[in-house]
Amino acid sequence: MNNTHTEAFGPHLAAAIQLNRDRMPRYAALTGGRSRAISRTLIGVERLLWVSSGLVDGIAASYQRDGVPLLEGVFVSMALAPAFVERRPVHGQFRPLPSDLRGRLYAALRHGGFGGVERRARAQIAALSDQMSFQWMTRHMLESIVAIAHSAPETVAAADAVGRQSPAWFLRWILRQHIHQLWLAALLDGRAAPIQAEGVAIIAQDVPPILEALGI
Repeated sequence: MNNTHTEAFGPHLAAAIQLNRDRMPRYAALTGGRSRAISRTLIGVERLLWVSSGLVDGIAASYQRDGVPLLEGVFVSMALAPAFVERRPVHGQFRPLPSDLRGRLYAALRHGGFGGVERRARAQIAALSDQMSFQWMTRHMLESIVAIAHSAPETVAAADAVGRQSPAWFLRWILRQHIHQLWLAALLDGRAAPIQAEGVAIIAQDVPPILEALGI
């Protein structure tokens, strides 16, 4: 699933940090400063993830050197994030996520493997279609889960073909981390919802469209 519009995890996070730094004062000007806490939390989380990104990218690169496309074409370039606009039309109303969403995704991965968790994540993305102005960090995480799970069978087969240890354990670990972090995505989405309801598309226009970009 290699794609010219993708990048390694570390550069992806660095670009996300820079984008959110650049846009933080612009959102603050539109919201009387109410958005600053959201922007700062988002940047703080991205910084923490960036610290560990070298490990992720290093493992991926060791497989990629042997022709195994581990995580290639998964992290979509932040250059594809929508352009900043001050206000957008509001579509839908915010509703909290199902309380058992993470449990369902863990179970889908445990019992259904990569295909199972991909189907469950796609189903939840579809369930958010009536909240198109809201739930964008959750949607972003779910789309990333789909992208990683979708690429996994090809990656595992490629590793087997060249005699490398199966990277399935590594992909499952990354997917579990994504699922775990959905609690934080939900927290950010809940705090952003009142601002998004005013047409200020914080987060909504700050993440790239993963599935659209990858065509999956």
